[in-house]
Formats: sequence, structure tokens, C-alpha cells
Amino acid sequence: MNVIDIRGLTKRYGKMFAVDRLDMHVAAGDIYGFVGKNGAGKSTTMKMIAGLATPSAGQLALFGEDRSRVAGSFSGAPSRIGALIEEPGVLPNFSATENMMMKALAMGVIRPHEQVDDLLQLVGLEGVGPRKAKKFSQGMKQRLGLALALVGSPDLLLLDEPFNGMDPETTRDLRRALVRLNQERGVTIVISSHVLDQLMRVCTRFGVIAGGHMVREFTDEELHAACGSSVRVKTADPARTLAILEERLPGATFRVDPDQSIVIAGGARSAASSFGGASSDPAASGAPSVEDVSRVLHDADQVVLELTVLERDIEDYFVELMDGGTAAGNRG
Repeated sequence: MNVIDIRGLTKRYGKMFAVDRLDMHVAAGDIYGFVGKNGAGKSTTMKMIAGLATPSAGQLALFGEDRSRVAGSFSGAPSRIGALIEEPGVLPNFSATENMMMKALAMGVIRPHEQVDDLLQLVGLEGVGPRKAKKFSQGMKQRLGLALALVGSPDLLLLDEPFNGMDPETTRDLRRALVRLNQERGVTIVISSHVLDQLMRVCTRFGVIAGGHMVREFTDEELHAACGSSVRVKTADPARTLAILEERLPGATFRVDPDQSIVIAGGARSAASSFGGASSDPAASGAPSVEDVSRVLHDADQVVLELTVLERDIEDYFVELMDGGTAAGNRG
């Protein structure tokens, strides 16, 4: 089941379209990375999902319930959605515990003290004591904002740029906390962020938005397949070469380009898991090596005109999509 199912969603302010016929699908259990440039429409989309803004047009369903024309908390179950959008809603003259308790009591949380203590420990704020929030660093305020979003044990968590103002150690701790929430508590998470490195470490699915329109959605596996190392070969007899390669390399995938060169890639996950690009060793990513391809063609007496390794940088792929997808593929 899709926790979020959006079709043709539009938000218009006067003559300006902040979100333009957006389609978006987030399945239960996803950690969904929502990627786009400043002004692309990410925050506006998340506000509409959270019920903080009403769509101008389109369909928005949450947990199977149509929310297209309803602004405000989720009907019948206000705790199902937790949100940290733009600035954390922290009261500066109160401590972390006091901020948390006020929200827990307002929501009618059972055993509020236990939940507050649990959440502050989860985000690493259990030792701040009575210090007022106005004395917190930006990273501490972000962590408190996350804890506040989790009050009431929501099933869906919306985070808009949650890594802002955080040092590397705090970012790592927050990243681990999000994975724990997802894996141990089954929370579906949507993260809007420019920090691609962090998204690559946690997300299972991605959506790239440009100009208020969804360019493409894809899984982590599909991302690595698109950016994986591959081998390109050009021979004097492309048709015969393709038949030989398909027979001798059954685990590979093949594509014939307009110039009749053949591109050979690995299976579903054909790039290195680390951020920043494909593995320099095709065999390490599941693709046949240059040596494998060369050996097969030599044994079959094929005349090789060109044999090269292709790699695609993951960051470049995202940038192409954020520019509208002209180089990376068709608009979704």
C-alpha cells in the first residue's frame, strides 16, 4: 500500500505555480529521498502532505484517504503524521523536556513522561537538563524538532532539510536514528535534502523534482543500475557479437546504441554502494570485466573495433535530473 499517493498535485500562488501537476508515490516502509534545487517545490509539497497548505488542484491520498481539499491535521488520527518542515517549532524559553511535554499532553499521549524520555534519548538530547532551547545550537534545535515530530508515534515522518546546521558526528547520529525508526518501528520517512551524500546512505527510494514537476522516481536498486559501470564494445559484426555475448554472458544486460556499439552492464545493482559514482572495477559491481568481454569475443573470432569501460557519477545523474532530466531521461 502507498502511504502517499499523489496525482497531478498543483499549488498556485497568484500566477506562480509552486507545484505543477506533481505525481508522487511513497510505499509503506520507504525511506524516500525528495531531491530538488531551491525553489523546486519540495517544501510546498511537504506542506500539502502535512495538511499545512491546501492544494489548488490534483489528488492527494494519505493512508488510502483522500486529502486533496483538507487542510489541517489528519482526520481521525492526528498522530499518524509527524513533520519537521523548514524551522523547528521550538518554544525558546522552555527546556527540551518542557517543549516535549507540552506537545505530548496536548495530543493526549498515554504515559507522556515515558515517551518524552524515550524520544529525547533517541535523538541524543537526554542529557541537556533544564537548559532553555534558546541556548541550543542549530543542530540541537534540529534534533529537538525531530523529537517533537515523533511525539504521538506517527506512521509517516516528513523531514525538510533535517541535516541543516549539524556537524558530521551529529549528522551521523541522526541518520542512524532515522534508520532505527524505519527498521525497528516501521515508520515511513520522507526526507527533503540537498545533502545527497546523506540521502544515499539511508534512502530506499528517490523522487527528483524540478520546476514543481516530478522528473522521475526510482528505487535505490534502479539508481545503481542506471549509474553502474559497464563495458562498451564495437565490432565489425554487431548482430553476431550481440548473439555471442548474450549466450556467453547470461547474467549481463545489453543495450545497442544508435552507432551499433553494444553496452554490457551487470544485474540490478551495478554500481558501488558508496556515494560519488560507479565502481572503477566493473566486476565488483556485477558487470562483466573488459577482460571477460575481450576473451569471449577473441574465442569467437570477432573483430573488435572499440572496447572501453563506461562509468557514470551518481551526483552528476542527480544534477541532470534536477535540471529537468534532459540528459538523464524523460520527464516523469
